[in-house]
Amino acid sequence: MNPIRIRDARLHNLQSLSLDIPKGKFVVITGVSGSGKSTLAFDLLYREGRRRYERAIGSSPTMEEELYDAITGIVPTVAVEQGIIRQSNPRSMVGTRTRLLGLMQLVYSLGGQYQCTCGERTDHSRICHACRQQTEALSVECFNFLSPQGMCLRCLGTGSISTLTEEQALVERHFERYSIIRGTPGKLKDGLRRLAKAYHFDLDDSYYHLAHEVQQAYLHGDLSVGYEGLMPFLRRIQLGTDSKAKTICTSCHGARIGEEARQVTIAGLDISALAEKTLNEQADFWEAHESRITNAIPNLARVLQQIRKQLHDLSDLGLSHLSLYRRTPSLSGGELQRLFLASHLESELEGLIYIFDEPTVGLHEREKAKVIDRLKELQQQGNSVIVVEHDLGVIRSADWIIEIGPGAGTEGGRLVYEGDLEGYLECVTSSIAPYLQTKAGTIHESYSVFRQGMPITDTTPRLTIKHAITHNLKDITVDIPLGRLVGVAGVSGSGKSSLISATLVPLLEQCFTRSKIAAEVEMEEAHSDEEQLLEINHAGTALEGQSDLGGVSVVTQSPIGRSKTSTPASYIGIFDHIRGFFAHLQSSKEQGFTVGDFSFNSTGGCSECQGEGSIQKETRGYVFTWTCHVCGGLRYQRDVLDIKLNGKNIAEVLEMSVTEAINFFAQETRISEPLHLLEKIGMGYLRLGQPATTISGGEAQRIKLAKALGRSRSGGILYILDEPTSGLSCADAERLMDVLRSLVDHGNSVLIIEHDLSVLKVCDWIIELGPNGGEEGGRVIAEGSPAELMRQPNSIIGTYF
Repeated sequence: MNPIRIRDARLHNLQSLSLDIPKGKFVVITGVSGSGKSTLAFDLLYREGRRRYERAIGSSPTMEEELYDAITGIVPTVAVEQGIIRQSNPRSMVGTRTRLLGLMQLVYSLGGQYQCTCGERTDHSRICHACRQQTEALSVECFNFLSPQGMCLRCLGTGSISTLTEEQALVERHFERYSIIRGTPGKLKDGLRRLAKAYHFDLDDSYYHLAHEVQQAYLHGDLSVGYEGLMPFLRRIQLGTDSKAKTICTSCHGARIGEEARQVTIAGLDISALAEKTLNEQADFWEAHESRITNAIPNLARVLQQIRKQLHDLSDLGLSHLSLYRRTPSLSGGELQRLFLASHLESELEGLIYIFDEPTVGLHEREKAKVIDRLKELQQQGNSVIVVEHDLGVIRSADWIIEIGPGAGTEGGRLVYEGDLEGYLECVTSSIAPYLQTKAGTIHESYSVFRQGMPITDTTPRLTIKHAITHNLKDITVDIPLGRLVGVAGVSGSGKSSLISATLVPLLEQCFTRSKIAAEVEMEEAHSDEEQLLEINHAGTALEGQSDLGGVSVVTQSPIGRSKTSTPASYIGIFDHIRGFFAHLQSSKEQGFTVGDFSFNSTGGCSECQGEGSIQKETRGYVFTWTCHVCGGLRYQRDVLDIKLNGKNIAEVLEMSVTEAINFFAQETRISEPLHLLEKIGMGYLRLGQPATTISGGEAQRIKLAKALGRSRSGGILYILDEPTSGLSCADAERLMDVLRSLVDHGNSVLIIEHDLSVLKVCDWIIELGPNGGEEGGRVIAEGSPAELMRQPNSIIGTYF
């Protein structure tokens, strides 16, 4: 089988990269963060494979210049990368993605127990035991919340109702300061222009200066001119993303379906109640009731067999803790990819190239082996599987290893190694191979010596959570030592997020609000999307020891921005300073430019692409993106780009990596110091103007951490992080752990939810939940230092150290 041959690839930071990738193999691409792994896998291989397929079927438009000399041997590619899952469709969920809800709808339609007109309930053949009448089956569509026949008409199948008011919307969009065009979301602007033409108003007017009739049309829409309206748009978006702007539907009580379908049950559960249970619980449910249903309706045997097989596959992929009603926007990148993997195992396609982006992210060591087996199963079906990975276990399992590096950004983009594992272990130029020499990596072995001087004793201050019962937690009491690095471990669904994100964080927020502690407290939304609809009951749960804290910083993996105009530079607060330097140049003053002219989403932005640098159109189900022909992708108006600061215009500055910008602004501490913090935690490769939509959850969390570290604090802060090393190589994780250890050295406490063995191994204390996910979890099965967990018989993670 001919390999995929790439010659002189020059895309992004690739440095005339040439290599051969064998087909029909399990291939891992690794390297330090920012080295060019994703560029090779997704921006080059995936996009080129897709482009050639689309061209073959006559659907591909004219593309830009090919930034390589040759690529041969490529076949159609299928890929899922973590950056593409940031969506907010409230109807997209596990059950629709896997099609399991569709199968269940068929079972409930034909084999459900109906309410007879005589008041009794039928059996599975829909015959009433009292009056012997058979009830007519509802159509499958009646159980589908996406269908007009099945959805609850009050909430239109979302299960919740927006509570956003007009006043709140106007305040949130800053209409007291902004013109109507600036305050309007980008996706509404085309329709707004049509509305302005029909109603004869100026887009630069203030909302409050518009006539009442125009205000109402602006807020509620006018479909005759193709304008949706601000309120319908915001409510639709916020139903999927904003817990503060929605409440459970009072008609269906969150079930999403109409009353008629809610009357149909199996073993007392309607389809929504069953869909809310974990996949493990559903597997047990169908095992218990399958025979009764198939005895009554034999034609459902194959359907039920398919349901049970898919549930088993999803469980093998570490997804048993999910429910069918779990919204896909709330899934981690790893969870969504494993969902994707399950669906493609069902398809039995062959001859394709599958590309995954860290599919084992968020998995316990015990669960990773099953995912690797499934990836190899996809390969054994006759496909090529390429995985961008940092996990040492996945790297060890690869048939072929490619390392891109040696550094990040301009220091990366070169081939460090290609070959099998045996040769890789002897590669002296690799920054990753040395970590493969031991069972759990070699990160920070010196910390074990350091810990001996900081033992955790009975007198060590503790933060205590008493009687935690959130979700699957079994009334547990947990002690968190303060002034230490503490890890929370456990299999997927064991209760880690329930304990920390859904219990500790809300309780801390309440305590700090009540106690009026003067220290700065930074609290972020930390609940997953399905939790946002629930009123989490903390009655009986208590917190002790918070008086020993001087503040709390919760650093989540939520995006630093949801649009292309959000950037790392703007998030950490240096973009205003950069624009200020440009605005104060003499050449700027002569042109009459102000600070706003150096912002691409304000007056200085390209009018053709609205400062995005690209134009996007959807045609026949395909989304095509091309560089803006007016600004050439630079986002700014041409006269703004004529202004130079030390030989660089504003677009060139935003293209700089963090490391490059540190040197460029070496004398400007307001800019260089925040950048030094980013570089310190392994983010030196990040571009200042990189769109937030291209930044992974792990990267977003580290940017937030750098921002938090930049604040002046005197110690006593509790930092809470969720998988902070997600997306980092062992070398980069070591740098981040240096920073977290430094926080502890300066009198702070660090609490991390983590799966990475090399990170857990250097924690001062580990709290392990389990033993399994869902209802079989929610207990503390072990706690202590890593050495102590290795001796505790109930510990699972301790066996891997």
